[in-house]
Amino acid sequence: MNKKHINILIVSFALFAMYFGAGNLIFPPMLGATGGKDWLIGLFGFLLSEVGLIAVGLIAATISDGKVENFAAGLPKWFSLIIFVSIALILGPLFVVPRTAATTFEIAILPIVQDKFSEQGIFIVNCVINAVFFLITLVFVLTPTSIIDKIGKFLTPCLLVVLAFLIFKGIFFPLGPIVSTENTPEQLFALGIREGYQTMDALAAILFGAMVINSFVEKGYNDKQDIFKMSVWATIGTCIGLAVVYAGLAYLGAAATSILPNDISRTTRLVLITQALYGPIGTVLLSLSVSLACLTTSIGLIGSISEYFQKLFSIPLKPIVVSLTIFSFFISIVGVESIITFAAPVLEILYPIVVVLFFLSFFSKILPNYWFKRGAVIGAAVVSFFSVLLACDASFGTNFASTPIYDIVHFFPFSDIGIGYFLPSCIFSLLCGFIAMLFSPKKETEHTDIS
Repeated sequence: MNKKHINILIVSFALFAMYFGAGNLIFPPMLGATGGKDWLIGLFGFLLSEVGLIAVGLIAATISDGKVENFAAGLPKWFSLIIFVSIALILGPLFVVPRTAATTFEIAILPIVQDKFSEQGIFIVNCVINAVFFLITLVFVLTPTSIIDKIGKFLTPCLLVVLAFLIFKGIFFPLGPIVSTENTPEQLFALGIREGYQTMDALAAILFGAMVINSFVEKGYNDKQDIFKMSVWATIGTCIGLAVVYAGLAYLGAAATSILPNDISRTTRLVLITQALYGPIGTVLLSLSVSLACLTTSIGLIGSISEYFQKLFSIPLKPIVVSLTIFSFFISIVGVESIITFAAPVLEILYPIVVVLFFLSFFSKILPNYWFKRGAVIGAAVVSFFSVLLACDASFGTNFASTPIYDIVHFFPFSDIGIGYFLPSCIFSLLCGFIAMLFSPKKETEHTDIS
């Protein structure tokens, strides 16, 4: 294996670890349990929407040279700034990064301490654990070596070893016979699509893509075509790794259908599976896997978001890293649930816009004018906004479901699996693009400066 292949492998490992958070541990076993003998159908849907969108996003980021300004070319500057700063803040200190620390404590530490300490004592332990978690994150991000290298060479192998212990024993020594469930293949496929889509992992692609490109540049590769090919191969390696691990975890869930009840949470199911496989040591293995999964995600996000803000505001990197880490620490111990409540609607609006931009990146050189892109974004944003209004009924006690908004949202195909914006996005894109061609026949390039 030559040096180039080794570098691609390191980057693939790092991307795998940055994408594989604690949420990725708990989704597949539940899919396997829901599917029973048909678990592969649900898994296929999950891989299509989760791993598939990650691949599309990373390749789109590579096509855009890892630059947000290229990715958002043709959109008003103020609009793209709001979109990508919002994404960075939600992926960073306002939502995802604090959740990694909170999840680590909840799954890895809380079961050990909840019967030994008072409520106040548990809060103190939580503060200490989260402080250690973010201190490790800070050390990894600030150490003057590529974050990609540190994760790919050291943390990912540890994570893979722990996952291998969990999965291989479950494959060679199944917990029980896989039984049939009442769900139809169509229901399982739709569930897999919906579960994979709702992880919203692809949202980080534009930030992680920039890190991948920078990592190859730091290793001495300067030819754009060479970097593009290496980035694509790293993406393929990452997606293969994710698919294999997801398949193994889904099989564990399917093999446990005969010994575990159906009405338990995703987290509880994973805990019971690991305990059934390894007894008391299963709790240790689960704690290690959750801690490593969350830590690698936290390091990757803090590093990529800090680099984005450094380029955006032209300020030193270290103060940004420290500020994001400290803010994430406080959110992780005092307000994660509240932040989730308010961040979820924002994510529901942002994610469709970003997914549409991913796919449009593949056609950026052949679009006759920037209104094809703008129209697609408008179509996605309008339908997503209406979907969020309906979601508010459960959270805030509103009654939008009794208005025409419900009919608008559910009129479009695929709305039941979260991608009802697809057809409106296509329609608005073509409509706006062709209208613009009528009024301005001269071809306008994608990189025209529009404000």
